[in-house]
Amino acid sequence: ATNETESKYEIKHIIKKKKLNGETHYLVWFKNELKKNAIWLSETNLVEDGIDPQKMLKVYLKKV
Repeated sequence: ATNETESKYEIKHIIKKKKLNGETHYLVWFKNELKKNAIWLSETNLVEDGIDPQKMLKVYLKKV
């Protein structure tokens, strides 16, 4: 079963990472959104959703 939020909020790129309170967070840019509207999400949340944030960040950094 597909989750509504998965199709509604598809990640375009992960553009940065930072440590916050000892946990890694990633700046997530969603498809159909402006880059300036990207939001910080924890690595834990992304991994729980089946996302590999390290891999997505590397892909983005190769493009810029």
